[in-house]
Amino acid sequence: MKCNPIATIASLLPLLALSAAGQYTGGDDFTDPARDATKWGPADLGSPEASWLEKGGRLHFQSDFPSYGFSQSLRTWVAHSPGTGADWVASLDVQLGSTPLGEAQGVSIGLDVANGSNPDDHVELELQLFSADGFTVFRQVESSLFNGGAGVGIGDVHLLLESLQLQLRYDSLTHMLVAGFIDASSLFQPVTSWDTALWGMKAGSTFQISIEGRAFGTGVTVGHLSADNFVIREQAPASAAPLAGTDDFNDGSRSLPRWGSVDVVHGGGALDETAGGVRYSTPGVAGGEEDLAARIWAAGTGEFDRSWSAQVDLILPAVQLGDGTETEIGLVVVNAADPGDRAVVSLDLAGGGTLRQFHTGVSRDGVAFSDLDALSPTTSTTAAVRARWDAAQKKLFLDYDPNGPVGGYSWTTLAIYSLTLGDSSWEMGSGGRFQVGIFGASYRGTVVPASAGVQLDNFVVASDQPAPLPIRIDPVRRAGTKLHLTWTGGRGPFQVQQRATVAGGVWGNIGASTATPALDVDMPGNFGFFRILDLGQ
Repeated sequence: MKCNPIATIASLLPLLALSAAGQYTGGDDFTDPARDATKWGPADLGSPEASWLEKGGRLHFQSDFPSYGFSQSLRTWVAHSPGTGADWVASLDVQLGSTPLGEAQGVSIGLDVANGSNPDDHVELELQLFSADGFTVFRQVESSLFNGGAGVGIGDVHLLLESLQLQLRYDSLTHMLVAGFIDASSLFQPVTSWDTALWGMKAGSTFQISIEGRAFGTGVTVGHLSADNFVIREQAPASAAPLAGTDDFNDGSRSLPRWGSVDVVHGGGALDETAGGVRYSTPGVAGGEEDLAARIWAAGTGEFDRSWSAQVDLILPAVQLGDGTETEIGLVVVNAADPGDRAVVSLDLAGGGTLRQFHTGVSRDGVAFSDLDALSPTTSTTAAVRARWDAAQKKLFLDYDPNGPVGGYSWTTLAIYSLTLGDSSWEMGSGGRFQVGIFGASYRGTVVPASAGVQLDNFVVASDQPAPLPIRIDPVRRAGTKLHLTWTGGRGPFQVQQRATVAGGVWGNIGASTATPALDVDMPGNFGFFRILDLGQ
């Protein structure tokens, strides 16, 4: 019955700049009449009859009439490849004037961004002019998505502008790539978005960005399609703090410091903060095969070397579902360095709205291990789920409370996943990081209206205090009539104690406790022994 919902939660993007990412700004205004090979390499890719010409401070696409009906040319930026560990924006001013077109003819100019290790994974963003019948001409911004060379989505916006700025925006928290344009009001209008983790991109992966010109069934002369002011800006995100904080969602608006500005979205899924919670719905769509929206905690990450927990309350009322349809809400945990590694714990509603159950699942490198799923039937409409990492055992515990906050939380463990052994191993080690977030999803044509009240609330994350280093007393030195003691390690406050012999006797306190790892003490005579107690443990 279940279609492995975890496989639909395409990985969420690393919060940390796990690769060497930093600030970068580069571009080309095409004011020099010659190709800059340091920026664009020595040659373009594409059809032999298509080419680019720098003239009059712009880059012009030109093509002889293609005998086989289609021609294109790509000029690829080689000066710098933005990576998945940084936020970046690439922009290009494009101009497409009126061009005579016959039946099934068209022209386009725009940007292409690809997975640097597999260019068949790419997103195209173009200003187009085309005619289906030879009489009516359409002008639009179109964006097409490709996974392994196969088209997986398309978006378009019809407009009358002959020139505008196209933009590609990448958010490193969620791995989301958004393609759109700047409208007449100077606002960014998205056309399509794509979770680049579906391409298998992870920490250290890079993107390839190109300028692309095309002609369908017609020739193009200089002056009809041109581009200018290519700019790419890359900004590494701030270093993340440990997991800590809460959000009761009572202010009715998204907290950017807590959640960033972008959700992971597949299909028609959407999350919006309203009425004291975060609501999941599928607005404006009939319901797709897989619709999902996930919101990732931006204010911190969980540490591999430090125990942490995350929990959220769930409200999943009686949603009217058809046969075979399904929806769920819950928590997601992601390996920040390899977002194909992820786990979920959720409350699920299926079977025409009659079957309720808590569900867990785990995947590695984007492959879900359904034999490791855990299910527990329930009648709950209000509940809570929790994910907790035990740093000592190197295991992820996924828990549920069938009553949620009613009467206080009482947790039942549904699944325990070892993340260092077996199928569930994420190959993490010391220094590794986790991302956590909330999500809603629906499958096989499920429609979830906003009025259904499917909602998440009262998100809480916390980290244990890191284990302190052992106390080590530094070499003792004399300071006049006193001994100067210093030490390292421990948590504090500290209590210095002394006794006369090493083998026995009573330890006595020297002065009051101190938060400072240093103390001057009276010399004990010919012999004396000291120890440091860590009162914080």
